[in-house]
Amino acid sequence: MLTESAAQNHYALLGVASDASPTDIQRRYRFLVMAFHPDRFVLDPELAQEAEQLLAQFAEANETLADPVRRAA
Repeated sequence: MLTESAAQNHYALLGVASDASPTDIQRRYRFLVMAFHPDRFVLDPELAQEAEQLLAQFAEANETLADPVRRAA
């Protein structure tokens, strides 16, 4: 079960309000995935690696917030 601060971090990571709709969350997630996709940083391997780590965090936040049960917890 998520603590309140962990849940707030998911919202902050994606840059959405805690009362954001599932559509808004999905829209923001897709925007961030496009903006931080590692293929955009092919000239700088260090940035590409950081982008991969961010994508994993974005994916975890999206999975948590997309699931109504996990989001309510």
